[in-house]
Amino acid sequence: MSFTREFLGGNVGLPTGLDYLILILMLMPHVAVGISWWLWLRSPPRSWLPRWGSSLLLLGLVAGSLNLILFWGWVLWLHFHYTTEAWKMQEHFLGIARYLILVTIAGGAFGEGRVQVTVCIAGILGFFLWLPTGFGVL
Repeated sequence: MSFTREFLGGNVGLPTGLDYLILILMLMPHVAVGISWWLWLRSPPRSWLPRWGSSLLLLGLVAGSLNLILFWGWVLWLHFHYTTEAWKMQEHFLGIARYLILVTIAGGAFGEGRVQVTVCIAGILGFFLWLPTGFGVL
């Protein structure tokens, strides 16, 4: 199940430990953002305007979600524009993603609320989506 061999049409062998690690690193940001949203929505509603800390936390949560959307948008764009020149577009997407990751980590680190830790973890794990690796999608 090596993504490189399968993507290039070569012999597909048994998955290696690195394949599982890459798959886990690609799935964990989705899990962290999902848990963060679930905990955020289960928080008791507030009848007053949110303070800056909870607003910063919500901004980090939204930025983490946008990072995932941006990544899969890039994957979809690359699927339809798969040329040597198309890979240069990754730099444009990555430039936006850097700021989204920074906002996500800052929101988790400096925000106030139940989901602080999971938002910060989602930001750190969201970085791993954009690491250049040598297999199929990335």
